[in-house]
Amino acid sequence: MTEFDDVVQRQKFRLEAEAWGKQLKYYHYNDGIRTIEFNSGDKLVEDTKKDRVRVVRFKGKESLVDRFARVLRGDKW
Repeated sequence: MTEFDDVVQRQKFRLEAEAWGKQLKYYHYNDGIRTIEFNSGDKLVEDTKKDRVRVVRFKGKESLVDRFARVLRGDKW
């Protein structure tokens, strides 16, 4: 029964990283532009004057799991 412990732990860590990635990193509003960035690096940019919404995906090289592990270790961004 213990042969899959490492696989289960990796999946659990991946699910925790995904939940962390959906949490709000910061919220910024300036001159009718609302920007919401999540821990995953994705941004939601909304122009309230023109009623437009744009999603900007994270384009970095580091994976979500690696960034989550770095945050848990306490390393700086």
